[in-house]
Amino acid sequence: MTRPQPNPGRFRRYRESGVCYFVTTNTHARRPFFREGALATIVLENLEFYQKRLDFRLNAFVVMPDHLHLLLVPGETSLSDIMRSLKSFSAKQIIEAVGGQGPIWQSRFHDRAIRCEDQFSTAIEYIHQNPVRAGLSPNAEEYRYSSASAYAGLEQNGAPALVHSDGSRLGP
Repeated sequence: MTRPQPNPGRFRRYRESGVCYFVTTNTHARRPFFREGALATIVLENLEFYQKRLDFRLNAFVVMPDHLHLLLVPGETSLSDIMRSLKSFSAKQIIEAVGGQGPIWQSRFHDRAIRCEDQFSTAIEYIHQNPVRAGLSPNAEEYRYSSASAYAGLEQNGAPALVHSDGSRLGP
């Protein structure tokens, strides 16, 4: 009797609650949907909606024209479920807004566990400087679709609130 072989095109994501993750997800074919401010706002509204309803702590974010970076700590809700919910509903709203068809997002996302405070600080710096490096803003704090203004103590302009934790920023 032979055992069924795992599908090499599918992988199981390691699930560990309470760990900080740097997450990147791209638009389908790297189309710059979020160059349009109204569509970037849809992503931010969905991020705020799911932050309130799913169990995760948001530490940093940036919506770029063709991708999204998040720094978050899932609680009981898995990272896969968080990303599935965020991408699914935001895609429906974006398709409706542009009167078009999908897909909006690539089917997968990339994540990396953050293991120490140095990695945490480096990830935040990378996220916040992404629009500056791309020439979208002269400085990180002025880019509307990022958490950089919150870190600078400035008004968030309708962006999701960051959850600042006591103690370590890497876990519960």
